[in-house]
Amino acid sequence: MTAAEFKIVVALAKGPSADFPLTDEDYKESAFADGWGLPEFEPKGVSLKCAVAHLRWQCCGIFGGWDDRACAEAWYCWVKRRRFELTDLTQPQVRSLVAQAVAGALEGGAS
Repeated sequence: MTAAEFKIVVALAKGPSADFPLTDEDYKESAFADGWGLPEFEPKGVSLKCAVAHLRWQCCGIFGGWDDRACAEAWYCWVKRRRFELTDLTQPQVRSLVAQAVAGALEGGAS
């Protein structure tokens, strides 16, 4: 995963759940990533939804806060150590979701 792709995943994971809804199935599928910090973890291809679901699970606090330390650990493993590759960014529906998230982030930052 590139740093730019990771920023997209973080923006979607931190954003309102209504903007990027995830189902229980999405969270169950994200369990494939368990153990990504271990040295023997093999790199994997993942969907954007799985990456967002896993990062939300990993970094969202119990009371709705965001754990920056957990996010930094994810960045180190996902980007620096290349643990994941996003496999579906070229699909039209995924590109549309990303465009909506970017537009929402820009709109929210302007206010």
